[in-house]
Amino acid sequence: MTPGSALRDNSFGGSMAAREVIYQFYDFELSTARRELRKHGLRVRISKAQMGLLIQFLEHPGDLIPRARIASCLWADTSNLDVPSGLNTAINRLRYTLGDDATNPIYLETVSGVGYRFVAPVRAFDSTGKPVVNSGSPLGDRLRQRFANRLSNSVRSYISAIWSAFRKPSSRG
Repeated sequence: MTPGSALRDNSFGGSMAAREVIYQFYDFELSTARRELRKHGLRVRISKAQMGLLIQFLEHPGDLIPRARIASCLWADTSNLDVPSGLNTAINRLRYTLGDDATNPIYLETVSGVGYRFVAPVRAFDSTGKPVVNSGSPLGDRLRQRFANRLSNSVRSYISAIWSAFRKPSSRG
């Protein structure tokens, strides 16, 4: 059995995909109703499996999605499938579609041996343009906190370095 040959029809995207949600992340826009991904307004070719996988990540931005959960949603029967290889292939194909790189991720972060996390900022809107509150974790709060912590640490280091460089040497005579 090859990866994708026993794909679930209802693979991913259950909760928010029932109504139209438009997700925006960097140069991309995804419409759940049209099952369409666009970059700079141009349609991007994306397989059904990649679309379902991407919707799952967009519905739960910032959350760690375990490899087992991804596999159970992608494939109805994994008994005749090399699951680790199939998962790696599915994630790599999605990364390729998005122009992402595993070593320096913009979209998909790997938590080695555990799962994956969508790390790009995501905005979600309904068909009228009203912001949609995601039922997943509060990514914005976590990203802001992570950014604030990194910024705070960087600023402290920078100020400390400047302070040390310009501090007058003590003159004890």
